[in-house]
Order: sequence, then C-alpha cells, then structure tokens
Amino acid sequence: MEWQQGFLSRCGKALRAKKLALVVAAVPVIVPLLAPLAGAETMFTFAAAGGSWGKVMDTGLKQTFEKEYGVSVRHDVKGNVQRLLAMIANPGKSGIDAVEVSGSRIGLAIGNNVLEKLDASKMPNYQFIPAAFKNEYWAGGLVCPLSVVYNPAHVTAEEAASWDVLANPKFKGHVGIPEYTWQGENWLHAVNRHYGGTYDNLTPGIEFAAKVMRNGGTVIQSPDHGLKLFAAGDLWVAAFLTGRAMSPAGQAIPLRFTLVKDWWPLSVGFAVVKGTPNLDLAYKFVNASLTPSHEIAISRVAGCAPTNVEAALPDDLKGAALSDADLANAAILDYARTFKVGPKALERWKREVLP
Repeated sequence: MEWQQGFLSRCGKALRAKKLALVVAAVPVIVPLLAPLAGAETMFTFAAAGGSWGKVMDTGLKQTFEKEYGVSVRHDVKGNVQRLLAMIANPGKSGIDAVEVSGSRIGLAIGNNVLEKLDASKMPNYQFIPAAFKNEYWAGGLVCPLSVVYNPAHVTAEEAASWDVLANPKFKGHVGIPEYTWQGENWLHAVNRHYGGTYDNLTPGIEFAAKVMRNGGTVIQSPDHGLKLFAAGDLWVAAFLTGRAMSPAGQAIPLRFTLVKDWWPLSVGFAVVKGTPNLDLAYKFVNASLTPSHEIAISRVAGCAPTNVEAALPDDLKGAALSDADLANAAILDYARTFKVGPKALERWKREVLP
C-alpha cells in the first residue's frame, strides 16, 4: 500500500527488519486469539418454564442433548408471555431457537408469524403424537386436564359431575376460576362450547363465567395459588389442573377431580422459532422432547399423561392415564381461531366477568 511503501522507503532497511521482527513476534499472540473464534462452540437456546419443571428439563433433556450433539444449551426461563412478546418484537433475532408453548399461546405465536412450520420428516417422534395434541407448528409432549377439582369434605363426586357445580349457590364464596392470562382464556372457550357458544359467539361462556363470579368466585392466579387457596379452605371446588390435585400437595388436602364434559386438555410442547440459525438442531430438540423417556420424566412433575403413544405408563403414573372416552369428552380448541377473537374475548372478560 502507498502509505506503507512511503514510510518504509524513508526508514530504510534497518527499520524494515525491526518491523518484520515485531510482526513475526506478534503472530504467536494473534493466532491464539483468532483460533477460538474459528472453532467457536454452537450455542442453542430453548425457552421453557423454570422451577421443578425446569429442573427436569435441565437434568434430563438439556444434558442429554448437549452430550449427543456436542453443543452448549441455554435454558431461558422468562415468563411465557414475556418471551413471546420478545420474539414478536424481534422476529428472527430473539436469540431463542425452540420455545415451549401451550393453549392460547400457540395461537398468539402462530398469529404473529414467529414459528416455523414443522417438517415431520425431521422429527421421527412426531408421528406418535395424536392429532389432538399437535398441529403444523407445534407438538405437545404431555396432556394436563383442566377440569373440576374439589375437596370431598365439602363437595360430592355427584355434585362435581359438571361445570354447573361452580355456579351452585351451596358453594357460594368457595368456588374458583383461572385468571384470564393464566388458563382463563382457554377455560372460557371450553365452557363457551359446553353451553352452546361458538368462537364467534362468546356470550354463553361469558355469562357462565360471570355467574360463577357472582357466586363468590375467586380468580386463581397460578397452580401454586390455587393449591394454597384449597389448603386454606377458601376454595372447595374450582376449574383447576387435575395433575396438581393429584400432586403430593394436592393429596395432603386431599383433593379429587372429575373429567367433566368439555374439560380442557392443556398440552405443553415445543415449537421451532422462525429465523433460528440452528434450524436443524431445533428440529432435533423438538424430537428429543417427544421421546417417551422425557415425556414420562416431565409427566411425573406435572401429574399428567404423556402424549407419545409409545410411552408405557409406569405404575406411579397410571392414575394420569386418559381413555378414549375421556378424550372424546375433551374440548379440543382451534387456537388460530381463539387468537382471532382474543381481543374481543379479553375486553368482554374484563367488562362482564370481573367484579
């Protein structure tokens, strides 16, 4: 280059020799700095819940995946809505490769175009998941019923045989429904269907939810919140997750449940984030999350049934098994349609259901 040539011509051979010596001396320093960049380890990030659920993810799925594919795996434990909003705000640049979604969150993600359409040929376990628990963007790894959960000290099995129990004045002040952004949106669509509504006609579900709240209803914020309310005697019967009723904390009360007509199946599973630079790894990760061994491990935490038909239930999970008749009574929702009516549903919930 001209600047270098002029400089060297003025400085002479001695300076050129010194400069060459400095460059040669610097090479051993520069090379080690560049070498790690050339062989940098791939970082793969999945977003999923934390707590006891996340612990199973980290000690099982995460560690196994790292060992099998020789990558570093990071577990993002931000809140479900928070992480989806980050993906929507930064399409393809959220730093997340695979995301755990369920229920109305599936519709939110699909509606905002942040998920890849799945290629089933790259996920051998996808074929073993029933159609009710997967679509072209997502595959559920377990199914957790949201149905009628009750304390048998106050409510009989016969009384808990339908959603009507929540509006029974006999239990006024001791009934509960899920908060809208937890599972309330999904529950609303399930009871709306039960009482004759459609996705475009939410009035039956809204009216029933309002009736429950007039019956002294409590809004349940989370699974832990619900268990605390049951344990304190504030709740006798509620729309709640049956797996939590059968957990050690639920059995200490003890709680029971019935799978009523139009119970809602919460099915949690992974989807591939659109624009991920690790697309092939993301498919492998979703497939790994659907293996019978992982599904059974995570089912033990949630008290739910695995979705993979190849998963043989061990004795301690036999109580979570769902029959064909049970599934026939479930309210299987179209989450693309719940997304479309989401703003209207939330506005009516705030205006007509909440006190």
